[in-house]
Amino acid sequence: MAAHTRISIVGAGIGGLVLGRCLKARGIPAILWDSAPASRRQSYSITLLPWAYDLLLKDLSLDHATFYKRVAVDYKRQDSNDQQHIGAPFRAHRGELEGLLAEGLDIRWSHKLTKVQKDTHQNTLSFEDGKHFTSDIVIGADGVHSQVRKSIAPNSQVKVHPYVVYNGKRRIDPANFEQLASQFRNVISVQTRHGDAFLQAYVNEYKDEYVSLSYTYSRPSRELSDPLDQRDRSVSGASKIPEALFDEVDHMAGLEEPFATVFDSRAMRDDRVLHWLMRSVTVNAEELADAASKGIALIGDALHGTPILGSEGANLAIRDSVELADCIAQSSSLTTYFNDRGHRWSAAVEDSETRLAGIHAVEKASL
Repeated sequence: MAAHTRISIVGAGIGGLVLGRCLKARGIPAILWDSAPASRRQSYSITLLPWAYDLLLKDLSLDHATFYKRVAVDYKRQDSNDQQHIGAPFRAHRGELEGLLAEGLDIRWSHKLTKVQKDTHQNTLSFEDGKHFTSDIVIGADGVHSQVRKSIAPNSQVKVHPYVVYNGKRRIDPANFEQLASQFRNVISVQTRHGDAFLQAYVNEYKDEYVSLSYTYSRPSRELSDPLDQRDRSVSGASKIPEALFDEVDHMAGLEEPFATVFDSRAMRDDRVLHWLMRSVTVNAEELADAASKGIALIGDALHGTPILGSEGANLAIRDSVELADCIAQSSSLTTYFNDRGHRWSAAVEDSETRLAGIHAVEKASL
């Protein structure tokens, strides 16, 4: 690749940061643009799968044990054993992971993209503050609401699936957490079903002052008027939680620990609860190919968004980014890159949708 080629990555989430680090490891500079302020810190956890994080270790110049110590949620726990996680999934603190990935990168924070204009010779990024920037290659790593995708593929579709999903976050005093600790030991998450509802809880962070927990209450949307189904809500409406959620949780009788403690409606009222939409993304292949021929590409949820409960979104973005960095370093065609992987991305979306349905399937009693 020519040394003067200008590369812009829109989005400094996991996909964009991984791409930036992988390009940097190959001696290729890039500028990352993100609408968030530099002070942003994601304080929740995600599941990292070995087929994804193993791809990263060489470019980060880290062995598995060091990587685990840097990002694992349970590393600071006294009974933690980093060796047992080699070749296995583990829960990573997203803020720590993004901090590690961001080291040494040129990130331009507080730059909200409004559109990308594609051209055979250069591409222009336009920002909300009226500023413009030209790049030879533009990579959209800006998630399911991607402005890059909207600019290059206006016929792409975002499908919202018929599930009711609410996610909450709570801080618990370490002394009070001790009665629940055994249920979270050596597991990625704890989960159970109650009727048609799927309940899940996991640890985000262990600190001396508190233990941060997240939990998810989800079920299929019910027919007619379901007060918890808010698929038509605005982006800002995610924090507007209907009273019916707490009433529904109140009526879940017979929950065992840790679910009885976690799904306590009185405690939930004081938590940060958000309504999640289960989305998947399909991009028009012809529009994608046209953009790729002009040096514009998409990765991660901007390209093949998967429903968030599946846990694979970040891992797919990591793989996308490592492979795209190789493509750019080898001066390979972006069009070929997408053509070679399109079937795999489609299969990943279909698989995640199937998994989402399976999570909420109610087992029928045998006769």
